[in-house]
Amino acid sequence: MFLVVLSSTLILFITYHLYHYTLHLKEVNRVKHIPGYSFYSYFTLKLFAPQQDFLFSPRSQELNAKKFGKHNIWRITMGTDTICFVVDPEHYKDILVTKAKLFRKHPLFNNLNIDYRVKNVFTDYGDSWKRERRLTQPSFSDENLAKILKEHVHRISNRLVEKIWERRNLENNCVVINDWMRRVTLDVISQAGFGAQFDCLGNEKDILPLIAKTIVQVYSAGLLFNRRYIEPHAHVQQKLREEVIREVPLEGIDFDLYQNKEKLIYARNVLNETLRLKGPVHTNTRYTLKPVEIAGKTVPKGVTVEMKFCVSQMDKEIWGEDTLQFCPERFERPEIKDLLKQNRYVFIPFSIGSRTCIGMKFAEMEILDVICRMVRNFRFQCQNQRDVREVAGITLKPADDIVIKLERIEL
Repeated sequence: MFLVVLSSTLILFITYHLYHYTLHLKEVNRVKHIPGYSFYSYFTLKLFAPQQDFLFSPRSQELNAKKFGKHNIWRITMGTDTICFVVDPEHYKDILVTKAKLFRKHPLFNNLNIDYRVKNVFTDYGDSWKRERRLTQPSFSDENLAKILKEHVHRISNRLVEKIWERRNLENNCVVINDWMRRVTLDVISQAGFGAQFDCLGNEKDILPLIAKTIVQVYSAGLLFNRRYIEPHAHVQQKLREEVIREVPLEGIDFDLYQNKEKLIYARNVLNETLRLKGPVHTNTRYTLKPVEIAGKTVPKGVTVEMKFCVSQMDKEIWGEDTLQFCPERFERPEIKDLLKQNRYVFIPFSIGSRTCIGMKFAEMEILDVICRMVRNFRFQCQNQRDVREVAGITLKPADDIVIKLERIEL
């Protein structure tokens, strides 16, 4: 009896894998004209390429861009699924603007702690998405953003300064900044977006598991990477502080920041350089609705296409030989200014086209407000700069705690 059960199980196991291997070969044949890699399953991918994360690692995609050519398209086929990759800004234009109707938001986003049965502006597509976008857009008008900044963001940023100093380690004046950035982000989003006051800055309990973490991760990761890059560069801190004091008078910071945002040239350069090097949205994903030509290759229907911003935003041909260095002054260089005017697609940290991040201005103003408040009140220094690893998934974020030492500035 045991042998019968064992034999039956073995036959079922072999039949199952033969069937799926046949489907895998069919998928490989469908996309064989696109250069790349083929693996029967994710397990075999990790078995034969254990040192690199072919799906998410920015470093891995840099190597693939060199291998296949950065102006070309390449793929990874796992089982019956194929993911294509592009790193050329001209291809971003095709996917996000010129041929945008041939793509949709990837179905994966339906699983991000958002009820997929409810239509929403983040995951929907087609006519229903257009209606949702049209209804949502007025909430992010200049008038509303100025009101939100004045009534909510300033107050919450002030509270951040108070709480972060109050709860610092009294022995060394150090704090772990990760949790504080998540909390201030959640307080801003909940108050400005939903009229709810969670008071995460004052609540020591972690309520993040109760809300949609992914949205918070995108905003807070931008703040975290901004802290990480500003802290080791004392001259950046000082130059930033001088601009804030000069352009945003202390008595006016609660009222005029939105109107004076164009005067904060260096602060915006710091933000842009942070987003260039470590943008939370390091990749953008689409799903083909019909066969579409990209880089001279026909990508079949039902294929995932990933645009790796993290690669093009580190391209030496675009950004210069010092592309790996944190240099906010980069955005003041005449050649970079001219390039950004001529080709909008070389730097799109909030995407571009009809699906540009609807909260782009909101995110920029939140980060600028927190930056202004922090540099005006503190000098800070990262205590573990070299030890902080990153994890790349749908968003890029620090995998480890970022510890900073605070020095209070008397106003």
